[in-house]
Amino acid sequence: MDKISSNYNVPVLPSSSKSSEEQGLLLARYKPSQDKIVINGEAFLILDAWTSYWFLISKNSKTINKNMYEFLVLIRNEETGEYCKLKNEFEYCKTCENEFIHIRNFVEYNGKKYGYTNGVGKTNDFLSIDFISENKPIPPDTITFEFKNIDKSTVVNFIKE
Repeated sequence: MDKISSNYNVPVLPSSSKSSEEQGLLLARYKPSQDKIVINGEAFLILDAWTSYWFLISKNSKTINKNMYEFLVLIRNEETGEYCKLKNEFEYCKTCENEFIHIRNFVEYNGKKYGYTNGVGKTNDFLSIDFISENKPIPPDTITFEFKNIDKSTVVNFIKE
């Protein structure tokens, strides 16, 4: 089980759907329509996808914050073994030659048009979407990401198990 650091006053995100389930935070697991994607010229494996609550933000809190939940996708670079290196901040893009990239340039989720999320971001090593429970009380049955690879896109449907 993940532990909350004594140096911080915020909870640690569960590292997997299993960990989320063990802590009583799991809402649903999702199965992707494909296990491998290409983003920015690099191959990634989709290892885990789930929706999870968080604990309230206070040291060692075991009170679940049901005001929001997050959809999390764990991806790992097939060649390097690194987890989700795309960042929320702009970073240098070696494939794009002298350009800077942002995660939303390469991963898109259109749920924001329905008013219950701001789109894809990054939380720790995960691609993530925040949902406000008041706007979307039950996790969607299908969550669709469009992964962009230079001149081509791949749509992956994450289907609730």
